[in-house]
Amino acid sequence: LYLALYSSNMVDILNKEFEQVSKKQRVAYTKATSHIDALIGQVAKTKEACLSSSQDSQPMDVDLPPSSSSPLSPSLVSTTVQQNISELQKYINENYVLSRITAERKEYHQALSRFSKSLDKKLVSDLGKASQTSESPLDSRRLYAILAQHFVREGQFELADVFAKETNLPASQVLTVQRLYFEEAFSIASALRARRLGPALAWAERRRDSLTRIGSSIEFQIHRYRYLELLQNDLPQDDDEMKDSPSLLTGPKGALAYARKHLSEFVSTEAVEFQKLMGCLAYSDRLSTSPYKELCALSKILAQLTEQFVTDSCRLIGLSGESPLLAAFNAGAKALPVLLKMSEIISKNPDWSVAAKATGNELPVEIEGPEFNLHSIFVCPVSREQASAENPPILLTCGHVICKSSMDQAKGVRFKCPYCPIEQLSSSVRPLVL
Repeated sequence: LYLALYSSNMVDILNKEFEQVSKKQRVAYTKATSHIDALIGQVAKTKEACLSSSQDSQPMDVDLPPSSSSPLSPSLVSTTVQQNISELQKYINENYVLSRITAERKEYHQALSRFSKSLDKKLVSDLGKASQTSESPLDSRRLYAILAQHFVREGQFELADVFAKETNLPASQVLTVQRLYFEEAFSIASALRARRLGPALAWAERRRDSLTRIGSSIEFQIHRYRYLELLQNDLPQDDDEMKDSPSLLTGPKGALAYARKHLSEFVSTEAVEFQKLMGCLAYSDRLSTSPYKELCALSKILAQLTEQFVTDSCRLIGLSGESPLLAAFNAGAKALPVLLKMSEIISKNPDWSVAAKATGNELPVEIEGPEFNLHSIFVCPVSREQASAENPPILLTCGHVICKSSMDQAKGVRFKCPYCPIEQLSSSVRPLVL
């Protein structure tokens, strides 16, 4: 799986590089074809001029020698023909036809050579170099449970059932309790993608208190999207609400009536967004060129709404919005190029391998990717060390935060804060969880 994801990422990179090579090839082909066509045209003109001058220079009743196959036989070439050929040679030399074609093909072949080297460098078949051998054996049952739960999280319910049956997994390890919940959530998400807001709105209204506790604004976002549809006269014809309310007004009047009925209760919690929606009314006839032009992209807003619904539905039952297995593999695939490069460097410097293993559960190199930074990072202002599970951040009674190792340096029950003169007891401080 890592190989597949790594290869997929590398293929995306190589596709971009191939597009550049392909572009070079198209440019070289276009220019070379243009030069060759111009040269062919010039040769055709020279041929016609030579034929015309040779025919004019000899009588019609002249018998050609047996060795002569055309009027351009060397023995019959006139001075005019020689001049025409000289002009053709001059055209070729002055326009650098051959050198231009050669230079353009050379530039293309250089790009092709670089792409070939990139293929050999990026498509690494042995990914074992990037991993460290674990002392504990692989728990296959746990891996099977993670895969089955991933299938349920992705809506592949039939696949999850077959997989659980073939691997003899107990029902408790396949998210059986949340099965019906996920089936409903995926059904609502499909309806949202089809611009049918009714099921999602009913789901949000039933769980309004729970959604409020987790800070979700999904109900407001659904009403906001319907408001924008009304304002822009872009309602789907197969929507249940349209069938139930055939006389529903559209345009500014319909949007304002909808806002009074459904959006007014969110004024206190969504004041900024509510002001934007009301401001759109003043630019209803030219919204695409107004300060609120970003609200014209209904397809983008719908995609964001669907994503937020999926995330919030998972948060309600204590799960992350994205499958943990998918997040782990995406992070691993992104880290693989750096780890492979690191392993190559370490193999040339044996002393570095000891330092790399000493990092424990942490990677010895920095991996870029803010989307995978799921925990806060704290650096102690005293020791300049990054906090860890063994050296957690400590909240002092004065409000300052330092690492545990810095606090331990102040021996005794009472100590002063390094930043202010307030004395405090070591028993009154609290560890922070990042």
